[in-house]
Amino acid sequence: QRLQATLAVVQVALCFALLIGANLMVRSFIAMHTADLGFDDRPLLSARSYLAGDAFDDVRARAAFYNRAVAALAALPGATAAAMTTAIPGDDGGSTQRVVVDGRTTENDEIAIQSVAMSPQLFDVLGLPLIEGRTFTATETQNSAADVAVINQGLARRLWPGDSPLNRRIGFRGGRDINWFRVIGVVPDIHYEEVGEETEQSRLSVYLPYATSGSRSMALLVRASGSPAALVEPARAALQRLGAAFPIYRVMTFAELRRFTTREQAFLGNIMGMFALMALFLACLGIYALISYSVGRRAREIGVRLALGARPRDVVSMLLRESAKVGGAGLVLGLTMGVLIARALARVLYGIQVDAWLFISMALPLTLAIVFATWWPARRAGKVEPTAALRDD
Repeated sequence: QRLQATLAVVQVALCFALLIGANLMVRSFIAMHTADLGFDDRPLLSARSYLAGDAFDDVRARAAFYNRAVAALAALPGATAAAMTTAIPGDDGGSTQRVVVDGRTTENDEIAIQSVAMSPQLFDVLGLPLIEGRTFTATETQNSAADVAVINQGLARRLWPGDSPLNRRIGFRGGRDINWFRVIGVVPDIHYEEVGEETEQSRLSVYLPYATSGSRSMALLVRASGSPAALVEPARAALQRLGAAFPIYRVMTFAELRRFTTREQAFLGNIMGMFALMALFLACLGIYALISYSVGRRAREIGVRLALGARPRDVVSMLLRESAKVGGAGLVLGLTMGVLIARALARVLYGIQVDAWLFISMALPLTLAIVFATWWPARRAGKVEPTAALRDD
C-alpha cells in the first residue's frame, strides 16, 4: 500500500507539472498569434515572387515589371492598395546593414539596423501614417541612384533623441566607402521578425526606394476592403497573366501567415496538451485503483465499522481523507516541480507571465479529478452490507 501510495503521489505530481507546462505553451502560442505587430494585418494579403532570366538583368526592367504587378493587384475588385517590399512584417526581417550618422563616422558610432526596399505605396497598404515628412515618389522608386530614406521612430529616437531627423544624413558603410542617404520621413515602429524573435537590430528600420536594392526576390502586399481570402485566387491569376515565367508562391492572408510562422509553437502546445491530458487520466486512474484496492482489502474492517454503528458517509469521509493525503502530497511535490518548469519556460517562451493564478487554475481541475476518482469507490464502500462483509474470508 505504501508503494502504491508513493506511485500515486508521483503520478499526481507529474500530472501537475505537465499541466503547468502545457498551460504555458498554449498561453505562449495564443500570445504569439494575437501579438500586436504595430499595424492592422487583418485585411492584408501577401505573395512572394522572383524574377529570373536575362530579361531582368537591368534594375530598371525589374522595377518596371514589379510596378506593373503592383498596378495589377491594386486594380483587383475588392483591393484598395498594393505595394512591393523586400520583407514581410511579422515574417522576416530586412537586410542587415550598419549605419553611421553624418559627422559621426567612426566604427564605434555604427549601429546595426535592417533595411527594407519598397515601393511608395507600402505605408498605405500597412496603414502606417507618416509621423514626419513624406514617402518616396515614383521617380525615386525607379532610380537606383536615389539618395533618400525613410526611417522608423525607434531609429529616429536612437540617432537624434529629442530632435527632428528630417534632412539629416545617414550612411551605409560598404567597405571603405559610405553611401549617404537623406532622411525624408519617419513612420511608426512595426515588427518585421517573426513574433518572439525580435532583436535590438530588428527594431531599427530604414526604408529605401526599390531601385537602390533592385532585388529579384520581392514580396507583394495587397490591402482588401473586405476579406483578403477572397483575393487569393484573383491575385494569383492577375500576377500569372503578367508572364508565364513569373513564379508566384506562398500566396496567403496574414492570418494564414501567422499560423504558418507559429506552427512550431502550435505543434509543441498540442503535444504538451496531449501529454498533460494523458497524465491527468493516469493520475485519476492511479487514485481510483489505489482506493478500490484499499476498499477490497479492508472490506471486513469496513463491515465491522458499519456493524458497530458507523454511517456510510463516515466511511466515505475516511476514504476521502486518505485520498486527500495522497493527492495533497502529489500537489505539493508537483507545485515544486511546476515552479521550476515555469521559471525555465518563462525564459524561452513569448508573452507569458508566471503568477499564482497559473498554479491555482491547474491545481483546481486536478483536485476535482482526484475527488471524483476517490468518490466512486468510496461510495461503493459505503453501501457494503456489514453481514456480507463479515462473512467474507
